[in-house]
Amino acid sequence: MIGLFGARFDLPEFLFGLLLGLLLLIPLRYAATILAYLKEWSGELWRLTQRSLTASAAEPYRQELIHRLQRLHLADPLFPLDEILQPPHLLLPPPWTQPGEEQIRELDHKILPSLPDMPQWAAIYRTPRIPCEQLLRLGSDALILGELGAGKTTALAHIALSCFKPPQEDEPP
Repeated sequence: MIGLFGARFDLPEFLFGLLLGLLLLIPLRYAATILAYLKEWSGELWRLTQRSLTASAAEPYRQELIHRLQRLHLADPLFPLDEILQPPHLLLPPPWTQPGEEQIRELDHKILPSLPDMPQWAAIYRTPRIPCEQLLRLGSDALILGELGAGKTTALAHIALSCFKPPQEDEPP
């Protein structure tokens, strides 16, 4: 009689096939884990290789940019910018006000209005200032104003050079 398994059901052959399938399943299960590990390892190796190639290609450009920024001042043949720079500070703008709302204003802005054309008055009246490096951490737009020779380009060079320095431990990234 012809049944489900062919002409006849052979129990020893069935058990042998079942045992062989189970024996092959165990190494294949471990092989999947090993293949996943190998895939992750090769991906990490590729990322490290790509990063090292990119870093080695970008390093000469980075060094050239730092060299040019160090030369953006009058005494560039004698000294790099970092050696002679007095770190510049930027004046804070007046606080934002909403028309019709009463807000507490600082004393400086009541006495001296914001005069971007005359920053020397801010030095006399000691208005609030921030270091140039903090400008990048604020994440807002900024406008650097000043007369010819006031140090706008030097301040921008100082800000750009601060991007290449590693962050200090006491500073947030």
